[in-house]
Amino acid sequence: MSNVNDWQRLSVRDGRRTPATLSENFSPAATRSLVYWLEGEMGYRTAGSTFDFDRLIMSIALVCDIELNPSRAYEVSLMRQLLNAASRDDDLMLDVLDATLSKSVARTQKQLRVLLRDAASVWTVREDGRGLIRRVDGTAEAAYRDATSVQDQASVELSEAWLALYGPTPNYSDAWDHAIKAMEALLGPYRCSE
Repeated sequence: MSNVNDWQRLSVRDGRRTPATLSENFSPAATRSLVYWLEGEMGYRTAGSTFDFDRLIMSIALVCDIELNPSRAYEVSLMRQLLNAASRDDDLMLDVLDATLSKSVARTQKQLRVLLRDAASVWTVREDGRGLIRRVDGTAEAAYRDATSVQDQASVELSEAWLALYGPTPNYSDAWDHAIKAMEALLGPYRCSE
């Protein structure tokens, strides 16, 4: 019996379509699904919550540089203003998703991980659930998890290198710097004394 995560469209299985390849962009259907997820995270379907969702929305808008008009909130809610802007720009959508996760309010990171996978996105939710990260080959990811399973300075530096390399805004120089520091932390005890 095949795993549900291995499901492919019938038209792909019988050769009438080619399989989806990972993409930087979102289809209209994927955008609608991501907006639905964000609505839930921003309180649209949360009855009786005492959480200040407008403050969260304003904070996300600020860090993502999205201009909201609170005086128009009676016409178009702050959430709708934010999501309308994100729906028109895939990069902005990624920023909003990443900011929502980083604000540690996301209750359904697993659901977002599945949505991104099903949308054939190159992005997924980080292991700690606090942001997005570029998907990598499963073998490389397993090696990374194995290498960082020990709680030491080398693991901390390697984690920083990984985020710098595969995070939403790759910084290759920073990744290289942290990778070198990880090696130095590992080799430190074996240095020759002068």
